[in-house]
Amino acid sequence: MEKKLAEKRKRQNQQMVVLSILVAVGVLGMILWSIISRLGFLNDGRKAFQVGEETYTVAEVEYYYDTAYRALLESMQGYGQLLGLDTTKDLAEQECPLTDVEMSWRDYLVLQAKERLAEISAVCQEAVAQGYQADDAVLMQVEQGVEYHRADSGIKEEELRRLLTQEMIAQAYEADWAAGCSFDEEELYAHYQEHLYEYSTYSYLYAYVGQQHEAADVILETEGEEEFRRVSKEVLGVDCYEIMDVSGADLGDRTTEDLVWIADESRKKGDTYLGKSGEEWYVLCYLGKDDQGFAEEDGDGHWRGVAMAGMKEERVQKWKEELMGRYGQREYRGIEMVGR
Repeated sequence: MEKKLAEKRKRQNQQMVVLSILVAVGVLGMILWSIISRLGFLNDGRKAFQVGEETYTVAEVEYYYDTAYRALLESMQGYGQLLGLDTTKDLAEQECPLTDVEMSWRDYLVLQAKERLAEISAVCQEAVAQGYQADDAVLMQVEQGVEYHRADSGIKEEELRRLLTQEMIAQAYEADWAAGCSFDEEELYAHYQEHLYEYSTYSYLYAYVGQQHEAADVILETEGEEEFRRVSKEVLGVDCYEIMDVSGADLGDRTTEDLVWIADESRKKGDTYLGKSGEEWYVLCYLGKDDQGFAEEDGDGHWRGVAMAGMKEERVQKWKEELMGRYGQREYRGIEMVGR
């Protein structure tokens, strides 16, 4: 009897040893996987985003993230600090003031990447569904793009070629679709009147005051361009920025407070305005506008071409939004790795 009990205990001990080994191996595997994931290995090939029937990897979404980041820096033209963007720090830890909802700069750029990829993919899939095919000129553009971006794209060549092919097909199909849009004279003139501010360019001075409220009050009381320049430098210690010939379209839409003030027909040279971005303040000094002759009803008719382009852009954008709704999107866990 004692012999049988000893053998039983021996088998139980062996089973416990095997079980402990399996548990240890499992825990070690989880730790290694966590380390590998954090280091980025295997992540580039993970699914991150889907549009319709097309699925995209982390690396492919990252391509559009990097594109959005470069476009952002270019549009800021070195004034990123005015919006609180510090390129030397983690973008995930910095709040982005460009949206109505609270998000980091990293989240904002991921959103921009997803929207751009969703738009291109939806248009491309629609083009294929309608029997549209890339011609030799499009294919040549793709190869030129692959050659140009091969060194700095950060993704595999086959992924880069796939993205560029979709992008070129989408651009070509969109252009053909837009070419088929037509409008009558009444529609064009109504659009021109509604969007006149977009066809004008505005010039103004920009003094960043941050949270120096007393300095803002002093600058607001200035009268005229020269006094604005002089006083803003006295109280802030730096020259104000001179913003020249910015189109109304680049300033925002009719709901943007800055644009409402700048584009006001009663605005006079030297008028000042207090604006806010997040918790930071700035003061503007209006210098003037150039309507490019669009306000002249009996002009050379150039406004018709501009209005035509504007109306086509609106119609194309609405069409693309409908396509994006038809070719729905889905996120995978890999999206969390984009921009990290």
